[in-house]
Amino acid sequence: MAKKKKMIIIAIIVSVVIILTMGIVFTLLYINTDMFKSSENLFFKYIGKNTENLKATENILNETEINNLLENNKHEESVDVNINYIKNLGTTSENTSNSVNQSKIKIQGKTDKSNKYDYKDIRLLNNDEETLKLEYIRDDNIYGIRFSDLYKQYLTTENTDIKDLLRNIGYEEEQLQNIPDSIILDEDILSRIKFSDDEVGKLENKYLELIKQNTSKEMFEKQANQTITVNEKSVATNAYVLNLTKEQLNNIYIKILENIKEDEIILSKIENIQDIVNQKNIISIGNSIDLKEKVINTIDSTIQQINQNNIGNEQTKIIVYENQGQTVRTSIQGVDYEVNLDFLQNGEEGFLQFNYSKNEKQIRKFTLVSKGEKVILKIEDNTKDNPVKIDIEQNIKTQKDAYTKNVVMVYENEANRIQANILNKTNIVNEFENQIMLDDKNSIQLDKMEKEQLQKLMIVVKEGVNNKINSVSEKIKKEDIEEILKAIGIIKEEEKLNTTRNI
Repeated sequence: MAKKKKMIIIAIIVSVVIILTMGIVFTLLYINTDMFKSSENLFFKYIGKNTENLKATENILNETEINNLLENNKHEESVDVNINYIKNLGTTSENTSNSVNQSKIKIQGKTDKSNKYDYKDIRLLNNDEETLKLEYIRDDNIYGIRFSDLYKQYLTTENTDIKDLLRNIGYEEEQLQNIPDSIILDEDILSRIKFSDDEVGKLENKYLELIKQNTSKEMFEKQANQTITVNEKSVATNAYVLNLTKEQLNNIYIKILENIKEDEIILSKIENIQDIVNQKNIISIGNSIDLKEKVINTIDSTIQQINQNNIGNEQTKIIVYENQGQTVRTSIQGVDYEVNLDFLQNGEEGFLQFNYSKNEKQIRKFTLVSKGEKVILKIEDNTKDNPVKIDIEQNIKTQKDAYTKNVVMVYENEANRIQANILNKTNIVNEFENQIMLDDKNSIQLDKMEKEQLQKLMIVVKEGVNNKINSVSEKIKKEDIEEILKAIGIIKEEEKLNTTRNI
């Protein structure tokens, strides 16, 4: 009897151990693998991984390692820029006679970010003959420029009370409405409009949770063993699908839009952009707009349009394709349109592509390929009658204390092709040779001058600069510059380039 009782106790202990072991194994498998997870959970898991994919792409474009090197070390650089424009592309009247094609820009620079020092010597050449020389300098909080072939001294100002300086020069009050009190640096702009990792995480969790609350498990399905093509490679995947009717999709869309209207993170970025637009004077005076109000009004108008046309059983599929635990494609498939976002990482080679097509016709395609120190960006836009292609290829060669960046940018439509070549050579240095420092002998600080004296000086400067611009225009035709800007859509056909703005 005792022996039988002992065997029962042992059996119970063994059973408990087995159950506990199975529980631990089950938990580990659930946490670390996709086993036992529903199609709904896996859909949200892999659609959320798009954030990681985009972050990886951002790191490629940011050149973090090089930027950190330049941020923390003195460096000297040389930059050569030239442009080649072809009109009537591919015809018997193909023409490359534009005067811009004979021009080059050469820049020599010295930068020490930790000590707030930056110097640039900028020269414009035509057929290798120097036509214009301009120097820019920043020494701590003092900024200056010098037209070296006109004047011996830098015209400088402290980065405060810019409006007062322009007021003393002779600008009217209405012209100063959108002028900042101080110069906004590009790094300040980036920090104000960029979403932090914490903000991205909060936005991702908020809007994925919103979709979860407005869907049910019956809407999800798994399609195993799906083969798709990404970057001309066959990829074996599992697909997780969210099936939505037109009404269900629009209801989610409305919920998202309503939340965006009150989202503090998003609205704060819009407000920051508004400040930058105002301070940088990006919008012409008299045409200023309230960006936040415009965004909210656009959202309200969109919601109204959706509500007016929110009946129908047309099906939309949102499909997430997974390969070895990574999201390789996110696809939205409607009745007459399809949107695909592809991502593939294989060692040093990365691939990202956004593709939008309607009625089986490609409308827009954006492709980014990175391989080692080479990055290729391709943009195709077929939204207009004259399709546009933009290709940018960047090659970087790095050494211990130096790097060379070669960038080729090509804009092409049916009639024109513009190519820009930019060669940048940068060297890390311990000290600068022949460093220019601002002093009373080589500079005039404009914001320290009396109003009458300042205005007399600016009349002389304006006359000299305008004469120089006219001289340059005889070799590099304003009409040729206008032709290129019109070809790439920066100015409209009827517009003229203004080269005589008041200083």
